[in-house]
Amino acid sequence: MAPRKEEDNKKIRKESKEKILVAALELFAMNGYHPTSISRIAERAGISKGLMYNYFSGKEDLLKEVVKHSFEESANLLLQAVEPYIEKERLQTILRKVMETFVVMLKENAEIWKMSVALSMQTSNMPGIHRMMTQIFEKVYFRIENILQLKERPGAYSEARLLAATMDGIALHYLVLGEHFPLDEVVENFLTKFCETGD
Repeated sequence: MAPRKEEDNKKIRKESKEKILVAALELFAMNGYHPTSISRIAERAGISKGLMYNYFSGKEDLLKEVVKHSFEESANLLLQAVEPYIEKERLQTILRKVMETFVVMLKENAEIWKMSVALSMQTSNMPGIHRMMTQIFEKVYFRIENILQLKERPGAYSEARLLAATMDGIALHYLVLGEHFPLDEVVENFLTKFCETGD
């Protein structure tokens, strides 16, 4: 039997790490961070406990990676979606693209978002994790603020945070109420009201 190629090893490592992150997110969200053991995560991911330590030094290191993976990936996808529109389009078009991307992400990954929100509520008393989440949010705020300034929208600092907080609120209501929450209508209504006050 021929030895595995380096690319195959990388692919296997990536897949194993992804399984661990998904299992950890599920268990942390369902059972809480502190009661969830490394052994239980390994079992859920279908790997040995010893192998876990090839990827993460411990449970807190794993939690950091789960939080980073959950929130940073969503933030990056959202910002990448609007990047091509920033220079040449009006603010309404940019915000519409932001919200369209946001709605698609929310609908396609509702279960992951629910678990991420549940997990984020547990990290407020963990300074290292809280600091990392703050940095991720600040990156999004900063980019939205830059877009608003570029389009000469007044009060860009607070407007960026208002936009992000509104998106969080919309997401939370949709995740709790599901199909009983008129997501598309609420987003359209928000865009109309937000855009008519400026640009």
